[in-house]
Amino acid sequence: MSTSIGILVFCINICLSFGLQCLDQDGSPVDWYILYKLPKISDSQNPVVHNGTAFYYMDENTPYWKLSDKGMTDTNHAVYNTLQQIYNSKNDSIFYMMYNDEPPHTRGSLTHGHTKGAVGFDKTDGFWLVHSTPKFPYPKSEGYTFPHNGDVYGQTFLCVSMNYDLLDILGSVFLYSYPTVYDYQIPNSYFQENPNMVSILTGRQNRVKQEPWFDETLLLSKGRHNFRSFAKSAEFHKDLYDGWLSSRLKYELLVETWQNGRGDIGSNCTVGYKVFNIQEITFKDTESVQFSTHKDHSKWAVSRPGGNWVCIGDINRQDTQFKRGGGQVCFQNSHVWTAFVNLVTDYDTCSPLNG
Repeated sequence: MSTSIGILVFCINICLSFGLQCLDQDGSPVDWYILYKLPKISDSQNPVVHNGTAFYYMDENTPYWKLSDKGMTDTNHAVYNTLQQIYNSKNDSIFYMMYNDEPPHTRGSLTHGHTKGAVGFDKTDGFWLVHSTPKFPYPKSEGYTFPHNGDVYGQTFLCVSMNYDLLDILGSVFLYSYPTVYDYQIPNSYFQENPNMVSILTGRQNRVKQEPWFDETLLLSKGRHNFRSFAKSAEFHKDLYDGWLSSRLKYELLVETWQNGRGDIGSNCTVGYKVFNIQEITFKDTESVQFSTHKDHSKWAVSRPGGNWVCIGDINRQDTQFKRGGGQVCFQNSHVWTAFVNLVTDYDTCSPLNG
């Protein structure tokens, strides 16, 4: 039996035994994981870093950055293994949805949320994969492909394993973030137990119609770790980070989001808990990878000083996104917080115009 076939069989056996979950680099179930895909760094001697498909990985068992020997275009890594549970499914008994404000083959809608992710569940377990990569993942009928334009910029991925009873809770979150869903399957047996998700997918009511225009939801992972979803609707009309998140967490924030578009927002020191834009990232291992925020499309934030809060999501700090839904998924973990804080080698202090 070849190695690739063996891993595929192993993955299928895991899926059948444990239900759908986040799967790690080896295809084993894991409570959560984080990937940080590096931008293309042309002067790197490492071929995977050079071509822009390299990524650092961590999970609940190894909560520190480790450069993967695989690239995002390869098979048999955590994101690939996790999504293969959808791609390899031969029956109609699982639920899945894929959403992206920049879908793989069509134009996105500026009225929908600035959100990207994938959800997969059976009647026992499931996963929520939150990420920042345009045109990803490809629909189920096409199988796993990392988009050819995904190599240029940095991207982040967060996967959380959950019990089935959280599926409709995710539906209530999506009523705020208003995702562009381009591929999904919801079997009839899921309808009665998941009215919010049915509303999202069938268009009965796919977004909130009245205040409050923001939502905080506790999501208990399968391993009983507390994750908190912070989602805003288009009617929130403010920046998520300085308009709510920093005050809700009661910590200043260092924030990394896309800063190459229209309406970039500067660091804000006029609010009670200040928000600072990160300017430079450095992975201080043997590769010593360093890059500017202008080569990074990821969306994440960390608390300071202390607090141990780490947030990964899909909304930028731009005034053009005041009127779009989106959010962050946050959790407290001292090891993960330290790993992220140590990446920050430069950030914007506040100018006289913004405090």
